[in-house]
Amino acid sequence: MRKKSIVSVVLMIIIILNKGNLRKSDSKNLERLEKNEVQNVFITESSSVISPSGNHKAFLEKFDDNGVISFKIRIQNNSDNNEYIADIVLRARDSNFALWSDEGDVLWCYSGDIGVFLWALDDNGEWLKYSYADNNDFIVPRALIEMRPNSFE
Repeated sequence: MRKKSIVSVVLMIIIILNKGNLRKSDSKNLERLEKNEVQNVFITESSSVISPSGNHKAFLEKFDDNGVISFKIRIQNNSDNNEYIADIVLRARDSNFALWSDEGDVLWCYSGDIGVFLWALDDNGEWLKYSYADNNDFIVPRALIEMRPNSFE
């Protein structure tokens, strides 16, 4: 009975993450992740996540993009509240996953529409955007591999 409760909670979380666009592969992959891991890893419209260093917080900002419900990723510095707004738009109708790297302050975003991108701080404290297709030297977070194993073979 406990396993059914955990699975139910996990499925509710994936529905929230994808705003109702549940795919069978997503739910199967999500079942592999622990309940508390899902709650503490994936950034959603209603749940920001603190970076591994504790220095930054990332969250999604919902907006209407000419009739299409969309999201922007915002990264906030916890010490001075300065914000960086990522220059991509995530459509709610696509599979989207945003999360911090397992170690270090690298923010990852998987979009079923536009691909995989990540942001990392440079030596001057500026966020730089990378396309995973062009630069796959970064270590992919375990939770993202679990959700999209075929994307990171």
